[in-house]
Amino acid sequence: MAEGLFKQGKKLLAEGKVAEACEKLASSYHIDPAGGTLLNLGACHELEGKTATAWAELNDALAMANSAGRVERQKVARQHIAALEPRLSRVTVVAPPGGGDLEVKLDGVVLARGALGTGMPVDPGDHTATATAPGKLAWTQTVKVGPAESRTLRVPALEDVPAPPAAPPPAPVATWRKPAAIAALAAGGVGLVVGAAFGVRAVVLGGAVGNECHSGLCSPAGMSDVNDGRTAATLSNVLLPVGAVLAAAGGTLLAFPSLFSGTPPSTAEPQVHLMPVVGPGVALLQVGRAW
Repeated sequence: MAEGLFKQGKKLLAEGKVAEACEKLASSYHIDPAGGTLLNLGACHELEGKTATAWAELNDALAMANSAGRVERQKVARQHIAALEPRLSRVTVVAPPGGGDLEVKLDGVVLARGALGTGMPVDPGDHTATATAPGKLAWTQTVKVGPAESRTLRVPALEDVPAPPAAPPPAPVATWRKPAAIAALAAGGVGLVVGAAFGVRAVVLGGAVGNECHSGLCSPAGMSDVNDGRTAATLSNVLLPVGAVLAAAGGTLLAFPSLFSGTPPSTAEPQVHLMPVVGPGVALLQVGRAW
């Protein structure tokens, strides 16, 4: 199989189909790593423009020819190497001094410290250098290198990884809620009791007025009852709604502590609003939502 692929590669190379020929020769060498195949593969990659790949393969082929004592192959390899070296593209990666934990890669291959600052042969095209270190932000840069061109990539001092955001402070505790609720309940209870008492007094005085007033005329005692009854009714009408609102507010403070937790309201959440509504014969605690 290796021999068949080698012959196909030579035939394709003679036909000018360089890329296809290199694939066949590479497959043949993978099956049977022979020195002659590697020499032909290096020459093929040279024609394809992959100068660094060809240069490395030809140097390996030269070493194999030296070991085998193949003088003719040595001569061919040296000729190709001499022709390639002036045309090599190179990339130099320079790292900042120190940085013991710094790891630098070129096209995914880790560079030894001794390789940093040295021009390394590369095939023409795009090449990417990366640098990483513990606790540092990774750095990466890509450079396009033309034929026989040398480029330098300088690794900057890596920046520290940002510290994670601090946890938000705990929500303030509404220490006023329970005392305020108890006070509101107490005041509301007093208002309801006193308002009810004035209401009862107004009803009683209203009955007394019926006995003291006839045909729109009232005795002095009747007029006194009328005035006292009006005052009692007015106080009842005020105290009962106010007491109901205070009692409802106190009960809400105890029953729904989350409404008064002291946490700043979120702009994305609906907020609950309490509004007392007091009027003639009306005592309500209106609960509404607003965005």
